[in-house]
Amino acid sequence: SILIASCSKDEETQTDAEKAEAAEAAAIAAIGLSGTWKTACGSASSDNSSYGLQSLVFSGTSFSSYWSVYSDSECSTKNSTQIEAFKLDLGDAYTLADGNTAHKGVVTLVSSLLTLYTSSYVNTFNSISYCGKEWVINTAIDIAGLTCGGTEQDSAGVKTYISYYINGTSLQFGTSTADNVTSVNSTVYTKQ
Repeated sequence: SILIASCSKDEETQTDAEKAEAAEAAAIAAIGLSGTWKTACGSASSDNSSYGLQSLVFSGTSFSSYWSVYSDSECSTKNSTQIEAFKLDLGDAYTLADGNTAHKGVVTLVSSLLTLYTSSYVNTFNSISYCGKEWVINTAIDIAGLTCGGTEQDSAGVKTYISYYINGTSLQFGTSTADNVTSVNSTVYTKQ
């Protein structure tokens, strides 16, 4: 008998790196992480003068964190949004203290874009030379690696170790600068 085998045209032209990334994306999708996860609107300041909402978007091996600040408790009037884009590498499963199974991973920062939506925010940021930039309404500025308000922002390429736990339509997340993260925080993100 004769055996004839063939690879698809895509398989023949994919590099090993592309195949590895496709396998990683499939693994991420298989554990249910793909999609958009969002927190509830909540106070973002001690005096309740601003409110915040965070969304996490997972697509393939890309991960983006959207942190938006609002002037109202319904999170309808947006003042600013910071979008951090990451490359996600899936890690091993492990057991949380409560017996549930979580997963580890590593995210690598690609960019950190900050956009201001109100003239009062633009005026304030420009008056203090925030991040050493000239701010313009509705214009994203990459602040990765800059010092902003006395705090040095992570540079592109910085790795953060993560853990995450999915329970149905709820996601909890934990982070660390070292490969020792073994818990998730109490903030709950809901699948959209």
